[in-house]
Amino acid sequence: MNTRTDLRLAGALFAGFLALYLFTLCPTVYFGDSGEISLAIKSGGVIHPPGYPLFALLGRAALVLVPFGEPAFRIGVVVALAAAGCVGTLFLVLRTLSLSTIAAVAGAASLGLSRLFWVQSNRVEVYSLHLLIGITAILFALRWWETGRLRELQFACLAVGLGLAHHLTIVLWVPGLLVLAGKRVWTDPNLGRRLLLCLPLFFIGPLLYLCLPLWARDETGHNWGDPSNAQNLWNHVSAKLYRGYLKFPASGAAFSRAGQGAGTALLSALPIWLWPAVAFGGWSLWKLNRAAAAGLGSIAVVIGAYAFCYGIPDISPYYLPVLVVACCLLGAALHRLPEAQRSTPLITIAAPLALALMNFSACNLHSATFVREFAQQKLESCSPNGVLLMEGDQDWFPVSYVHEALKVRPDVLPITRGMVAINFGYTWDESYWYLRALRAQGVALELPKGQLPDAERRRLAKDAYLLSMLEGPLQGRPVHITFLQTSADSARTTMGLDVLQKWISTKHSPAPQGLVIVLHPKSATLTPRQLAENGQAIWDKLPLPNLSEIDLSQEMDPAYLRQHYITMLSNQGYLWELAGEPTNAAQIYQALLDWDPTSRANLEKLTKLSATVVKG
Repeated sequence: MNTRTDLRLAGALFAGFLALYLFTLCPTVYFGDSGEISLAIKSGGVIHPPGYPLFALLGRAALVLVPFGEPAFRIGVVVALAAAGCVGTLFLVLRTLSLSTIAAVAGAASLGLSRLFWVQSNRVEVYSLHLLIGITAILFALRWWETGRLRELQFACLAVGLGLAHHLTIVLWVPGLLVLAGKRVWTDPNLGRRLLLCLPLFFIGPLLYLCLPLWARDETGHNWGDPSNAQNLWNHVSAKLYRGYLKFPASGAAFSRAGQGAGTALLSALPIWLWPAVAFGGWSLWKLNRAAAAGLGSIAVVIGAYAFCYGIPDISPYYLPVLVVACCLLGAALHRLPEAQRSTPLITIAAPLALALMNFSACNLHSATFVREFAQQKLESCSPNGVLLMEGDQDWFPVSYVHEALKVRPDVLPITRGMVAINFGYTWDESYWYLRALRAQGVALELPKGQLPDAERRRLAKDAYLLSMLEGPLQGRPVHITFLQTSADSARTTMGLDVLQKWISTKHSPAPQGLVIVLHPKSATLTPRQLAENGQAIWDKLPLPNLSEIDLSQEMDPAYLRQHYITMLSNQGYLWELAGEPTNAAQIYQALLDWDPTSRANLEKLTKLSATVVKG
């Protein structure tokens, strides 16, 4: 059991790391799922599968209780609280394993200062709460093994149940938790009574999913999957949308990608020079407590194997439980130091101190408003009453948050091409929830009736329905696109869309306009000078982000933001070339080079004038 001194130290760690995470907390929307989660909670809707009802309830409470800041900041306070709770609770776990106080502090602090954990602790994301639940279950499983008190086992069961109401991968912790709890779960007297008093606690968490149909009933426009009936609710709760990603990477290329993802995540978790200490800690813990070493090892192996086979781009956070185990083993390694060295604080806290110095700058989002400004500038680049076609989460989530939560450019209608396609891409989902969301925003859409033939669904998914919207209820509104030729990756995935590209090329003349591309009807008689002047009027109002303050190395597409600005500024310069104004073009190119010297290669490829401008 933990002593009062341990509880006070755990409270001190919690308070210290809470202060750190609040100080470095992003004040607004960020990349990843931040925008979608924040907007769903703010609007009273439903988050993407499995819905995260526990987090949503806590986020709704934060919107009421936190007295200042944007919705994303207020919800982010929940993330920071959970993250600080992870550090304090992990300290208690390490003390329960009989590690020395200083070794337990160092192990817990190493988790809190790890880059992989820190970047999930100061933005709106679900992983810190997931880890807090898992670490809490570990703590009570160990306490049950140590004391045999029923209440410890009950708390462990309750934690796992609440975990089911948050992140479904909590089930992957269960084998290791059973090992940590030990065979006395089954061998101690009164097994039937114990099961009767513990098993119902598993169902408290899943009952929270009944909130989803209640929230979906309000038709807020952010009811992902529309879980208002039993079938849709089950599809949502079971995350049917993502099941296809889970498969063993059998091909060489897939295995290589999975290995690269694992390596990136683990080196982001702890630097390479600490992993030998982690390995030594595994041996040390095995000597100290074989059951604990086996249980923690089971958690790391099972979850690591799952993450290796789960082929999503943003896989790094799924390795966070492996990091938790690694920090436990790091604490065990420090515990094995000779007494004279272990009593020297600087030697023991060298790892967390080094992590703090290495990671603070990259993890400090205190002034990180550039994602909000990036999204806002896309909206401000649109013509009055325009339609903004987007592609991908990095586009859709921040823009939707800024547009609806912050009420920027309410005259513009953002539409995500991929979500229109998804509404027709899955035969098991006929809710057309995203189209209904657009209808809730005033678009007079007619939803398909009855079950569509597979061929018709495929046709509509391949932009046919999107074009029927643009030529039907949205006809006459200026159309803008954010994803044409803004990066090499997006060009490969979007320019190859034959239906949309043919529609654009036959009926429109695309032209850059600030951070978006506007589709002018071919009947419009706009000269290059007029287009350049229109674009310049927008650029004169758009400040460029400070690249020295931005670190996106943890994101799925680290070059996305910079490449978007480079491409669209280059396009603006080229417009001035076409208009016969080389001086204006040279000013644009030089401003681009001053902002990002690495854009020199882009200019040499994208512009005719670059040979003289760049060299001159």
